[in-house]
Amino acid sequence: MLGFGLVTKLIGKVISFFVFIAIVAALLWIFSPAKMIRKGITSYGPKVTQTSIEISDIGVSWLSGKGDIKGLRLGNPEGYKAESAIEIPVASVAIRPTTIFSEKLVIKSIEIEGPFITYETGMSGSNLTKIQENIDEFVAKVKNVTGGGSKSDGNESPSGGKKLQVDEIVIRNAKVKLALTVLGGRGANITLSEIKLSGLGQGPEGITGPEVLKAVWNEVVKRTTEKVTGLTGGIGESVLKTGETILKGVGDLFKKNKE
Repeated sequence: MLGFGLVTKLIGKVISFFVFIAIVAALLWIFSPAKMIRKGITSYGPKVTQTSIEISDIGVSWLSGKGDIKGLRLGNPEGYKAESAIEIPVASVAIRPTTIFSEKLVIKSIEIEGPFITYETGMSGSNLTKIQENIDEFVAKVKNVTGGGSKSDGNESPSGGKKLQVDEIVIRNAKVKLALTVLGGRGANITLSEIKLSGLGQGPEGITGPEVLKAVWNEVVKRTTEKVTGLTGGIGESVLKTGETILKGVGDLFKKNKE
């Protein structure tokens, strides 16, 4: 039979083991890739876009570095009527786990399938170009502070996010709703061709989250504008910014869709 002292020691070791497991689990949660990604998007994102940003769920494995971001919703700038500027049902992300605590986080791929984009035009321009201006303004301010680059003394960039390297970003089957502020954000739907960006932040200084967003957003705005102006009979961006011509162009688009 075990002595009382031996039993006490055994119980103490068991308790210590479970306490250790609890501490490790808490640290893994605090420094989890999913938590880091959520913080980067929801904490710093609104400062960059000057819109609301919501996420339903994020899950990324420590071992494989793969996971999903679900239910990401980017709100519209003030003055626009549509419910959102972009909604992403699911985005798959793959990171290199060994770089989570290194100076630069390496994201091997981001794949976005079937995002829903609202291109809303009003008298002052489109919601997408307004967000683009907000992003450009934020990035420019950061560069002015840092002397024109992303370089910093630690692994945190002055913009409030970790240095990044993004090997590939792919956006497939993006649906765009052409809407009008004067019509309460209603309009017609079009589809964009695949968007692919690669080699972002390959150098030692990496790239910041806002700079990644700037590169992606510029391409989205470019592709969307080209598609919209093509479907409305070649109307230029400057013409799209005037109310009566917008209404005429979209009216013609509606007729084409009905035919």
